[in-house]
Amino acid sequence: MTATVIVGGGGHARVVAAVAARTGRFELVGYTARPGGAGLGHLNLLGDDDVLPDLARAGTVRCAIPAVGIIDTGPTARVLHERLAATGLELPPLVSSTATVHDDVMLGPGTVVLDGAIVNPGARIGAGCIVNTHATVEHDCRIGDYCHIAPGAVLCGTVTLGDQVLVGAGACVVPGIRIPDRTLVAAGATVIRSPDTAGIYAGVPAHRIRSR
Repeated sequence: MTATVIVGGGGHARVVAAVAARTGRFELVGYTARPGGAGLGHLNLLGDDDVLPDLARAGTVRCAIPAVGIIDTGPTARVLHERLAATGLELPPLVSSTATVHDDVMLGPGTVVLDGAIVNPGARIGAGCIVNTHATVEHDCRIGDYCHIAPGAVLCGTVTLGDQVLVGAGACVVPGIRIPDRTLVAAGATVIRSPDTAGIYAGVPAHRIRSR
């Protein structure tokens, strides 16, 4: 097993840590987080993210798994991923043992696929993404970097997402749709037309309710 640190100390980090432990691939040596959070009671707090370069240089850990839930389409995930990459730590994709990811799928560094998710043939998913619990990414989708496909969301075949897109819980994006960078699709929305500009889209069918 590979000595690994979980980066994050909230609820999403607890989920990611549990998924990582079940795979049997990672020796979880602890986690990093800002002081004052709920924490991961079963793992040691190693400090905040500033300790990661020292851990990498000392050889204490070899891998880091980003585990900060993306609640918006801001730069948090991108900045975190860039900081982790600068430490020299490996950022392996993490796939739950209960997820279905077909052989003809490409996952970028630091991407996590959680319990019950399905990623079908031909899908390409960028760096630092979250395919959350029971989400579905159908065949030949193209997903940019730092996207979050929330629990129960469905991307039908040949959907394309730009970078830093959030598709909310239970949302559906129909086949062939293209969604621009930094767009938020609200929970339960159904996207049947490709948006022209970034924004927040809600409703059935989805329409823009706010620009970004």
